[in-house]
Amino acid sequence: MIRRYQNTIFLILLLALASVFSVADAQNAPEASEEGKRVYEKSCAHCHGTEGRGEGSAAENLLPRPRDFTRGLYKIRSTEAGQVPTDQDLFDIITEGMPGSSMPGWETALSANERWEVVAYIKTFYDGFKESTAPRQIDLSSKIAYSEQSVETGKALYTELGCVECHGNVGRGDGTSAPTLTDEWGFQTWPANLAQGWNFRGGSDTEDIFKRFIGGIAGSPMPAFEGDSFLHFGLNATATSAAAMEPPRQPSPMSGASRPGPRISRKVGILEAAAIRRTSSNGSSAALPAHRCPRLRGTASCTSG
Repeated sequence: MIRRYQNTIFLILLLALASVFSVADAQNAPEASEEGKRVYEKSCAHCHGTEGRGEGSAAENLLPRPRDFTRGLYKIRSTEAGQVPTDQDLFDIITEGMPGSSMPGWETALSANERWEVVAYIKTFYDGFKESTAPRQIDLSSKIAYSEQSVETGKALYTELGCVECHGNVGRGDGTSAPTLTDEWGFQTWPANLAQGWNFRGGSDTEDIFKRFIGGIAGSPMPAFEGDSFLHFGLNATATSAAAMEPPRQPSPMSGASRPGPRISRKVGILEAAAIRRTSSNGSSAALPAHRCPRLRGTASCTSG
């Protein structure tokens, strides 16, 4: 009887502790505070600057350059193009860092509460976070199951939509346009090496890669994969899954064709995402396809990791 009572008490304590950690790791940011400012200035300002403009004392020695928070252009988001990231998006990047860059993960150096305080303070640099309406999140409900056919379809799209121009024929970030790419601030930037899944910023799962398609990578040459950007790429947004897996031949986006066409389907992004994930896991060019990187509106823009 006594042992049963002790076990019950122990279980209650475990559940209480679990709820505390859950609240600390999954929540909206608190109101900005002096604590958030203190942690930011101690741990973040060396790169991002005290005013959040990406002009800290270490910035000139770093490539890619630290993010300018005052523009509201965040690369890694779960939200649609033109939307600010969620609080959880910011928390996750602070926690996990940006692989392949000078941005480390802070999970061990800062407590969860300190990271949430930093999220709140970072949001003070950009007025767009003051909007009362929650940012629109990317819909993942149309996910296509993995299959050999989906990978082959994605492989064809990788070439057809011009991804090779930046990412290269085997996805190693060595396409013909790669040396010319610059970001929103005029600094050199590089296409992602799709054969190195461990360096995928924001995650290497199919869903993570798909978010990069639909939301784009703000501030970089990687465009959003939905909306007016697709008017010149002839895959029908209302196509059935079967039709999307066998798209009709269209003029290459690199050929300069300007004839308007139907909008591309989200399914295309999902197919490419599945193929990229397979490529990053085994390095095989036979399974490659990737994010879209057409030359939009006459620019030489392509993809940046």
